[in-house]
Amino acid sequence: MQSQSIDQDIHHSDGIASDGLDPWEEILPILEGGWAVDDKDAKRWKPPPKNLLIFVSSTFTDSHLERDILTEQILPSLQAKAHKYGMLVTLTDMRYGVIEANQRNHRVWEYCKAELVRCHRDSAGLFFLSLQGSKYGYRPIPRTIDQESFEQRLSMIANEFPAALEILRRWYFLDYNALPRLYTLKYIASAAEDKLFWGDFPILHQALSEISFEPDDNSLLVGQSITEWETRFSMQLILSGPMHTSEDKKVVWMERIFPSTELNETMDPKRQCSDVYGDDTVEESHRVLLSYMEEQFPIRMQVCCPSVSSYLDYINESSHQRTLKVPPELETYANEWSEKLRKVMEDDLDTAINRRNLWKSVPGVDHIEEMLHHGEWAALKSENFVGREKLVAELLDAISLSDMFLTQSKFLTCAVIGSSGCGKTALMAKVAQLAYLREVSIGTADEPASTGHSNRRRFHLS
Repeated sequence: MQSQSIDQDIHHSDGIASDGLDPWEEILPILEGGWAVDDKDAKRWKPPPKNLLIFVSSTFTDSHLERDILTEQILPSLQAKAHKYGMLVTLTDMRYGVIEANQRNHRVWEYCKAELVRCHRDSAGLFFLSLQGSKYGYRPIPRTIDQESFEQRLSMIANEFPAALEILRRWYFLDYNALPRLYTLKYIASAAEDKLFWGDFPILHQALSEISFEPDDNSLLVGQSITEWETRFSMQLILSGPMHTSEDKKVVWMERIFPSTELNETMDPKRQCSDVYGDDTVEESHRVLLSYMEEQFPIRMQVCCPSVSSYLDYINESSHQRTLKVPPELETYANEWSEKLRKVMEDDLDTAINRRNLWKSVPGVDHIEEMLHHGEWAALKSENFVGREKLVAELLDAISLSDMFLTQSKFLTCAVIGSSGCGKTALMAKVAQLAYLREVSIGTADEPASTGHSNRRRFHLS
């Protein structure tokens, strides 16, 4: 009966998106000992997150006004509301988050990628906000390239682009400690090296064009901007998650549009608002990105900014301001932009609050959360488990043969003994995972397996 009432609440509670699922169908497998058997199970068995963590993606020089509105006007009101319910709203703004060491060591994308994974994993809803204008953005080169690909590229450009050979060898060295071996981009140790690197950068970029930025991901290529990688990777994260949580993990696109008659290199000689002037390759890349976002992003909001010159004035003055001061010419634009985004973010926060309150109303939720925590913990322990085949086989055999020994009890107890740190926990988790695949329900000494919902035998590891 409890299952039915919760299901009805999910379908009829105001502000909660109906996903058609009974929460107990999600909870029961772990209560019966079904440790996560793959990554999607591990994600599914987590309690609803209680915070909104939002990665803000944009090029930097042309988004000062929008980011200032977001951090100084919208965020404080959201945080105040969330605080009443014990929740947090946090923005990851890479204007302030990329430390100099990451830039010198060419780890900017690695840092951005890690933050995207964290926001997607831990956010209760919206996790990616893209602020797009008319600029494509910085296009980096790989920090590492596998030996075969790099040396093939050297051979390919030896005749076509010989000037690049010396420059590639100047900045990339073969790392003999890496397996498989990689060519690694040299760390920038001084101001002189920094100047030299950026002087060589256009040739490096051209010589490495369309090389995969990551060996296992051909969708991220040299020639694409970091903002495009952030966009494509955020969609990969959604598609890689459990199907029924895809709607919860939202992405939002805010697009600023300038009058086409004003946006030109004469008006913007420093290319602060656009970098496509006179560069067909960059212009085409930007067009491809916008087309991709039109196809993939369910929430897109466009706002017209009436004046490039006023926006450039704000960019050049904002670095000297301590508080947001919107020029009169941009007030209408700023207000419309703020109202549209605030509405979407407030609705998303309300949904997260309602979902969390519904979850907390489940009887015994504190114990359930503890059990779910153990399920996630066990999945992490068994994820990279290797070796100990004999011990694993012996324990699985004991489970399989338990029928001949158990006549009155449904429980078989086995003690795993060993010194601290020898891997008892990982062994227990791996056996639990494999046994569940054999339709055997498992618990641990700290987690009672009996739930009243299954007649399957429990195997206790302590």
